Amino acid sequence: GAKMLTLDQIIDRYGQDVRYYIETKSPKDYPELQDALVSKLEAEGLVQSGSVVIQSFSQASLQEVHGLNPNIPLIQLLWYSPSEDGDTLEEWTSVTPSPANISDADFQVIADYADGVGPNYLYEGEPVIDASFIEQAHANDLLVHSYTINDKDQMHQLLDWGADGLFTNFPDRLKAVLAEEK
Repeated sequence: GAKMLTLDQIIDRYGQDVRYYIETKSPKDYPELQDALVSKLEAEGLVQSGSVVIQSFSQASLQEVHGLNPNIPLIQLLWYSPSEDGDTLEEWTSVTPSPANISDADFQVIADYADGVGPNYLYEGEPVIDASFIEQAHANDLLVHSYTINDKDQMHQLLDWGADGLFTNFPDRLKAVLAEEK
């Protein structure tokens, strides 16, 4: 019986009192999505107040949002998993090569429209990024917001490596880890 709230309902409830981290989903199926989203965020003053970040696996979606308003912080989501031969990792939308082969030029393509990358940290329990990935992203002026980190030791590891943000299903754990890091 639960009902999904609309973005309008959420903004009406919270206004500029919170920060919004919005993901564009299936932008090919909803080509009007980016324009409508940017118009809504601008009309509500959320861009001007710095209250919003948009993320997507769709490079085209983020590039369109950037063209509509370059002041909206954008995060390019990345999903690394084994290639068909199982020898290397590949990014499922082909935005980048494998983490082991990513170059500054690859990161600069993303930096032309986005403020950061959001890679998965693990694939089937094995790390797919490491400290050098984060260092290289930072060297190319990109933030790193990794997902989905539910284990405290993994949270500590990523923070020690310099991750700028973590997605988790357990914010209480992350809050405790952040308190320990201080």
